[in-house]
Amino acid sequence: MRLRRWRRRDLAERLAPYVQPIEPQEHMVSADPIRMFLIRWMIETGDPIELVAKGFDLNHEYVRHLLNREVVLVSRGQNCELRTKLRLD
Repeated sequence: MRLRRWRRRDLAERLAPYVQPIEPQEHMVSADPIRMFLIRWMIETGDPIELVAKGFDLNHEYVRHLLNREVVLVSRGQNCELRTKLRLD
């Protein structure tokens, strides 16, 4: 009697039947270029955060979080939207 040779499978392949598939996460990019643009803009114009946010049609709380480094990464979609609103394209 001949023994059947086992095909070697990695852990991900063995666990696949037990794991529900998830949507791939959107790639994140650094918010530093946008933050630096906003900081330079505020320095050159002397405008407060609220006025800069209103001028670029942005939420002033979101801009405050960006400037305080509470938001470090943004999705590619958000990055594209912000760059369009700030006319960086």
